[in-house]
Formats: sequence, C-alpha cells, structure tokens
Amino acid sequence: MTYALTCDGTVSVDAGGAPLCSGGWVLIQLPEQFDPSQLDPAVLA
Repeated sequence: MTYALTCDGTVSVDAGGAPLCSGGWVLIQLPEQFDPSQLDPAVLA
C-alpha cells in the first residue's frame, strides 16, 4: 500500500523552506497504480 501525507488546511513554507500546515497533517491511502499488464488483450480487441 502507498500512502501520502496531506494537509487538511492551507500549506505554506517558512523562511527555512519547511512546509507548514494551518490545519493538521493527515496520512491518506492512495489507490494502487495502474498496471497495463493486467489488461486482457481479448477484451481490448
């Protein structure tokens, strides 16, 4: 599984270049990546 860190508010950057979140940081699960090898050639034709 793949996860991403997101902000539930507004993201800004401080003087040192670090990201700041006006709300809270939230970890969300991302969908699985598309894999063309899973496509059925008979269905595609």
